[in-house]
Amino acid sequence: MVRLSIAIPQHPSRTEMVREMMKQLDLDDRKMSVLVDHDLQGVWANSRLAWLDRDLDATHHLVMEDDVLPCRDLLAGIEQAVSFLPNKKLITSFFTEEPWIYKAMSRGYIWAEAPWTTAQALVLPVELVDEWIEWTDRWMGHIASIAADHRLVCWAITHNVDIWHSCPSLVEHLGAGTTTTTETGKPDFKTPGYSAKFIGEHKSALDIDWNWKTSTGKPASYRLDPKRIQHVNATLERIGYQH
Repeated sequence: MVRLSIAIPQHPSRTEMVREMMKQLDLDDRKMSVLVDHDLQGVWANSRLAWLDRDLDATHHLVMEDDVLPCRDLLAGIEQAVSFLPNKKLITSFFTEEPWIYKAMSRGYIWAEAPWTTAQALVLPVELVDEWIEWTDRWMGHIASIAADHRLVCWAITHNVDIWHSCPSLVEHLGAGTTTTTETGKPDFKTPGYSAKFIGEHKSALDIDWNWKTSTGKPASYRLDPKRIQHVNATLERIGYQH
């Protein structure tokens, strides 16, 4: 049985935003923690704490940004969705800004596999958390400016871990910029990345038939574009990564 724990790395300026988010979450008795970056340690430092603050009695750990809008029954819906997934190393993302989600949904897919993700709502099996944190601590720990989602993508690509994206997205990105702060200690307010296909805040994640095996039988599959391949390769070269 799938059981989530939840963690949110929060910038101090977004207390009200997180409070409103929590009102909409179907927490029930699930463990949830909010890690406020009071000392402005930066994006990765706080995201790292959020990943490590998982419930060891849970099967999967969800880390969400502090500026997302959830749909109804988000947590129960994620648990149901994950329960149908294959039993293998897998990262699941419940947000995407990629336009290919429209094509995937038009063809009846509820999952799309692509070796890229952003940090709005990511789920990992609890048993994999230590493995990827230990890897990024070893290879990227000294570079605070590398974002949490890019670290995860680099780990996934180098360890043959697939990334599946739900179709549609179950959260919307409300804020602009990073989850907490930049390495300078100041929020990085940029153009926000909105979901390409958000189910809607009043729609329930439980209304989706997550049994993908009875529909398409496989996820849609999309490759990295050349610019992102170059970005990943540049990062791996920068850290001197060796298999």
